[in-house]
Amino acid sequence: YRDPLCPKTLYNMFTKAHKPESIRVMVIQQNDPDKDPDCLETYCERMKKEGKDICPFRDQVQIHQIYYKDALGPMWARGILSKDIEAAYESNQISEQDFCMSIDSHMDYEPEFDRILVDMWDQAQNEYAVLSTYVTSTEELGNYGKGNKQVPHLCMVEFTLNVRVAATKCANNLIKPKLTNAIFGAGLSFAKCHAELKNPVDPHSAHIFDGEEFNR
Repeated sequence: YRDPLCPKTLYNMFTKAHKPESIRVMVIQQNDPDKDPDCLETYCERMKKEGKDICPFRDQVQIHQIYYKDALGPMWARGILSKDIEAAYESNQISEQDFCMSIDSHMDYEPEFDRILVDMWDQAQNEYAVLSTYVTSTEELGNYGKGNKQVPHLCMVEFTLNVRVAATKCANNLIKPKLTNAIFGAGLSFAKCHAELKNPVDPHSAHIFDGEEFNR
């Protein structure tokens, strides 16, 4: 929602991916077109400043534009993206066996993050596995594979007026992916696209933030 880091997120994604040509991006852009930077156009401007004659991977980005005053909250927005994924599947743009990753619009990545995520998913040895966590600070970039065995662990839920994921603990020295966690972090999920198709985000939960993860 009116996130000035969206263009940088696109830039980081395409410049750090192992196979950027295989990535398709759906952006729900909730902003004021007269005042806020356009995510795709600003990304293209940055590429041009770096000497690119054209905007690489532009055709792989789909923008769903929403005027910011018409926005109804993050869960509603993710529900729109779920509908866009379903439409892409029905028009044969994606397959159930493709991978779908859901992220926030202010992200950075380890080099070859796409290959790393697929390798991690394969280690689960579960067709229905979903990799999901609260994303750590960008200060941790570069530490992947350097002996740090501590990762965020979603394990706390509060039942108040709104059900919400309360906080994270840390899991240490896991020898294999933990498959018993029922809590979903909306800021990062990675799974086969059939998971998105079978379990879309509820588009009728307007103005909800607390509990947006719990509903999946």
